[in-house]
Parts: sequence; C-alpha cells; structure tokens
Amino acid sequence: MLKYLSHSKKGLQRERNQDRILIVEKEEYYLFLIFDGVSSIPSSYIFINDFTKILKSKLYLLRPDGENLAMIFFETHKQVLERGSDGMSTLSALFYSKTQKSSRFINIGDSRVYIFSNQFLEKITNDDSLESRPNVLTKCLGTPDLLIEDFSPKEVLREYNFLLCTDGFYSLMSNNLKEYFEAYNFKKLGNIEKKLSYLQRRKNKDDSSYIIIKHEIPS
Repeated sequence: MLKYLSHSKKGLQRERNQDRILIVEKEEYYLFLIFDGVSSIPSSYIFINDFTKILKSKLYLLRPDGENLAMIFFETHKQVLERGSDGMSTLSALFYSKTQKSSRFINIGDSRVYIFSNQFLEKITNDDSLESRPNVLTKCLGTPDLLIEDFSPKEVLREYNFLLCTDGFYSLMSNNLKEYFEAYNFKKLGNIEKKLSYLQRRKNKDDSSYIIIKHEIPS
C-alpha cells in the first residue's frame, strides 16, 4: 500500500506557475507525473494541459505491467504536436503496478526521480542538459525530434520510497540536504508537507514542485 503527497508552488520571480502534477490511481496501478514548463515560452502550461488531457484519454490502453508505457507516451506527444500546441516541458513519471512486481520510470529533461529510505537518498535519473550550462535542455517535450526510445521506461525496485521533483525544488534541496532528508522520513504526511513548506518559504525563485511516494508502514 502506498501513501503519497504532492505540492506545487509558484516561483517568486515567475508570473505564473508552469509546473504541473498529475496523479492517476487505478485498480491495477499508480501513475505519478511531474512537469516543468519551459518558462521562456509563456504558453508552456497550456502545452502540458493538452498533453495530460490526451494522455488520460489513452490510459484505458495501458497494460497492468506498464509494458506499453513508451508507446502511449510517444503517441500522446505526437498528437499534441499535431494539434500545434506551443510550449515545452520536462517530464518525470513513475509507474507502479499493483498487480505485478514492477516499477518503472520515465525521464525527459531535468526534472528528477530519487529513491530513498531512512538511510539514503539517491538520484536515479540523468538530466538532459548541457554539463557546462545546466539550464540549457538537450531534450524536452514539445520538440519534434523525440523518438519512442526517449520514452522507454527503466525498471526500479518497488521497495524504495520515491521523490519526483522539478529543478526549482531540488536546487533548494541541494543547499539543505540534511533537513530535507529528515523531513522525507517523518511518519505523517502532514508533517512532511509542513516542514517542506517551511524550508522553501520565500526562497523558491523558480516554480517548485514535488511528489513524495512512500510505503504505508503497518501500525
């Protein structure tokens, strides 16, 4: 059994929050998605809205083991481009099967997926950005050159807890890793949310979003 928490906060230097979160819970699976709209394109949030709307219309095709994730995401992206939606975004997604012993993640851009326990926190995604200029993306949703292989999910052990987050969140986390890590391991989700809100108060120049996914510990 999973429990999860999500939050998105507009950046102090942004006119509009262009991050988006989508959480889908079905009888066979959970699907967690986090997007970071490219701020230089004011309509990126509209692009994300179109993407999520089309994706949700295709989820009836999604297999309980997630084997066809790449196809569904690729076809969704292709259809959004065909509609002429103007915008770009990063994507991090986690598929967690309830019926199979599988967990898979997809990452395009510089949003991230971490795994954690009460002993460690580890990034399992690679940023699609220039090493010398990390703010320059080499891949993102909204570009016509993305291939189906770019949406191919990677497997990860389902026993871990997970953190999905945008760069506005993890840039602040990296400056205060100890307190963030302690917060993730609070037992109550409400206490985690309060602590993270406190840690980010008046500090998030960029939009900051996260999803925390934890295993329910029997009482």
